[in-house]
Amino acid sequence: MCAIQQASEVTHRHPLAVECCIAYISVLTALLEGKEPTDGLKSAGERITDSELRNLLCHPEVFPRDPEVWPGRGAALLTLHVALYVLTCSNNFCSGLTTAIEVGGDTDTYGAVAGGLLGARFGVQDIPCNWHDVLIGREVMESLADKLFGLAHEQRRKT
Repeated sequence: MCAIQQASEVTHRHPLAVECCIAYISVLTALLEGKEPTDGLKSAGERITDSELRNLLCHPEVFPRDPEVWPGRGAALLTLHVALYVLTCSNNFCSGLTTAIEVGGDTDTYGAVAGGLLGARFGVQDIPCNWHDVLIGREVMESLADKLFGLAHEQRRKT
């Protein structure tokens, strides 16, 4: 079992949710390596078996459907759709995050997931100071993020 699947299954055991996590990490990894979103989407598509998710990876520019419309296939797919939509259709962190929230529905989750991809694409310097300066515990989060980044690079050197 891959590490992404193990991490996903702590809270989301459904196979589609696991594949959404795998796709997200594939795209995130490509962005952190300095690649374009399209490279990450292609890489993710090579690891995915669900046809609806594969279609989303090929066409992330389609606006996410209203979360209240039935039938739905689950929150993980819609959350990923919102994140990929704003990643591919936004020119900066602010417009992307604002658009993710304007979709409505589970806005805190959409913002968190989309924010990770947008941050990887545009960098911390693109986040307005008045957005991050007010975060309680910001120094602790930044310190932990720096340590995680260092561990990831150390692990990559070993492989």
